[in-house]
Amino acid sequence: MIACGKDAGNYLFGNKNMKNGKVLILKNAIEADKFISVDNKQIDKIRKEWHVNSTDIVIGQIGRLVSVKNHVFSIKLIKELIKYNDNLKLFFVGNGNLMDDLKQMVEDENLKNYVYFTGLQNNINEWLSIFDCLLMPSLYEGIPLTLIEAGAGTGKSSVILNRIKYLIDSGVKPNNIQVLSFTNAAADHIKALYPDINSTTIASLIAKIYEDNFTEQAIVSPTTFLNTL
Repeated sequence: MIACGKDAGNYLFGNKNMKNGKVLILKNAIEADKFISVDNKQIDKIRKEWHVNSTDIVIGQIGRLVSVKNHVFSIKLIKELIKYNDNLKLFFVGNGNLMDDLKQMVEDENLKNYVYFTGLQNNINEWLSIFDCLLMPSLYEGIPLTLIEAGAGTGKSSVILNRIKYLIDSGVKPNNIQVLSFTNAAADHIKALYPDINSTTIASLIAKIYEDNFTEQAIVSPTTFLNTL
């Protein structure tokens, strides 16, 4: 019996088997070098193949197309986000039995220009390098390998700053650039370097969307919500 961690071992095989040493803990591992150093030519090739422009904000979700991965939430999210920024593309990387249902939902919501299905890919390191934001809205997870792979390729601040410089050098006006970060520190750092761009956190944007659309159901103020992060 093999598990990726103690909690997973207890859940799958029971505490007794864990205590008796019958469960081998084999932690998830990856080839980190593949994710730290990525061939830019391959990235450009993918961007060209999928018509990803320099001004696009690319959001990705990697995993099987099954209910637990909660792709429905991601589709609903992108529908709200494009009200604030039309230059968004959401890529679902993976296969699964919900492929047809999800494609139908995208068509029904008129999101075919925003949501793309890549199917199974063996170059996840390159796809992660394309994403500006990685979504993981699963209903439940153990230790997701995708999160470990994404962690090995972190350094997104430098990637974002280089992207901002590239956009400005390409003639994009700073006030037309929207940057989303996970933390206030990152958002403030980017804003300090480029005062004219729109730099905020994902949490702030979600709070604004909620406040704009569900005012009668406000549980806490956006400030209270953001201060918990």
